Amino acid sequence: MDDQRFGPGDQLLYRALHQRVLVVVTHWGPEKGGLWKAFIGVVPGQTHVDEAQSVLDFGSGVDEALARHLFPSLKGREYAR
Repeated sequence: MDDQRFGPGDQLLYRALHQRVLVVVTHWGPEKGGLWKAFIGVVPGQTHVDEAQSVLDFGSGVDEALARHLFPSLKGREYAR
């Protein structure tokens, strides 16, 4: 499973754990510390790219260890607490 990228500047990544469960990452550029954080949430499962923002808005924070496992491309970047 590759990270799915979308939005201006690839600022958001998402991974579908199930058709109706997304884990979404938001990350910030160097001007904001280069931090990232993952959130998990239930979605209708129709168009994940359109549903990802609702996970950021209403989802629950994901434990750092799980987030790092799901998004290895962010290795070496600091996780927001």
